[in-house]
Amino acid sequence: MKQRNIIFLHARVWIALINFTFSIGAFGQTAFEDYYLRSTNYPSFGNLWTLNGLEDGEAQGVTHDDNNWLFTWTFSNTGYMFKVPVDIPINNNVLQNPNVSIVNMSQFSDLTGYWHWGDPDHYKYAGIEYIVVPITGGGTPIIAIFRSSNLGLVAYGELNNQQSTGWCAIHPKTGILYTSEDFDYAPPVPDCDDQSQHFLYARKLLRYEIPWQSLPLSGYIGKISLISKDAVEMLSEAGSQIELYNMQGGEFTPSGEILYISSGSGCCFGKGHGQQYFIDGLRTFDTQTWKEIKRSKNHNCDSCPSNLNEYFDYYYPLGCNGAGAWSPEGLTIWDLDNGISPNVRGKLHVLLFKFHKTGDNRQVFEHFSNQIYFNEGSGIDQSLPLSDIVVIVGDDALPGTYSKPFKTFAYGMNYLPVWNGAHLILEKGNYSVPAPYTINRRLLITSQGGAATIK
Repeated sequence: MKQRNIIFLHARVWIALINFTFSIGAFGQTAFEDYYLRSTNYPSFGNLWTLNGLEDGEAQGVTHDDNNWLFTWTFSNTGYMFKVPVDIPINNNVLQNPNVSIVNMSQFSDLTGYWHWGDPDHYKYAGIEYIVVPITGGGTPIIAIFRSSNLGLVAYGELNNQQSTGWCAIHPKTGILYTSEDFDYAPPVPDCDDQSQHFLYARKLLRYEIPWQSLPLSGYIGKISLISKDAVEMLSEAGSQIELYNMQGGEFTPSGEILYISSGSGCCFGKGHGQQYFIDGLRTFDTQTWKEIKRSKNHNCDSCPSNLNEYFDYYYPLGCNGAGAWSPEGLTIWDLDNGISPNVRGKLHVLLFKFHKTGDNRQVFEHFSNQIYFNEGSGIDQSLPLSDIVVIVGDDALPGTYSKPFKTFAYGMNYLPVWNGAHLILEKGNYSVPAPYTINRRLLITSQGGAATIK
């Protein structure tokens, strides 16, 4: 038997081994951080967001500290950052809540002219939570470092090795800053749906060392020097050069084993950063090899690659539809499968923005998880193949999520199909499988509410 996969079992899950065959071995990733199953959209495509005079602004990015969402925003050539406690519903009028904090570039003289606040990241050093924001608009791109506690500016540094930036990510183990160029300098062609524009060159992650130890416990120290590190090239799954355009967001998983990337651009009425591509969306990369692991699907795109998994569904209309255009934006990784954020579940949270020709712009927040639920009492095994189910346009959670558990173990395993790095959660009960039954995927299996038996 080829030794490839490993399975981890919670003590309260019992398996009758007579029916099972396991393939056990090593993977590049050891943590369970493959957040692919779309759990919900909230706010959804129907929501207007932040109706507080900024409704025509553009959502740029998102991160979090231990207790709060932090969003970056642009409006009327001004950059903003909002801090929203996690227990506040992210819905219409959220900015009117007195517990929401807001700062903008006009409050910080050294940020004058730096209006495009991109997708930020967070990092805790010596017990202090920092928010790092990539910013352009005033010359050489910079990062601005804020204390999350009061959104006070601590320092800023120039990204001297690049012309542009829209995102940054801090490696959770090393504190190294990763960012990139936008990867698209060609002017958009008149037809936003034209897919003929392709540019092959190395897509590299630029890296900088931040002097975390030099940051003061309080106050502002002004400009700091960022030490440039060697760049790394992102590669296709096969190890070849990869096409990737309009980088919008990125973040490492808690272990640092995987980097999540969002890319894409709205293009409509002469606005939008660059050309839209059918290959836009979400990507994951192994940080040991820098090869792509998985790419998201967009079920609203008939011309997108057809070999992508249906469950990793980051969807939005492509092209200019006469009213405006959608664009992927920033993302963050935060374990909210515990339900502490109203109407939100998942571990990967990704923004979408729609430029609207007339009326208010729109923002959408899509959420993904690695958790797949089974309940032999109240679960349902869908009767249609997945490809026939998710062609609907809506915000409903997909089968296998918290609100739509599977009933039987074997059906759920094969339906998606369950991927390497998934976390299976079985409600207490008895789950039968056909004998013999083979598991050859790297899975975490736990029970809830009592012991679960698979036999």
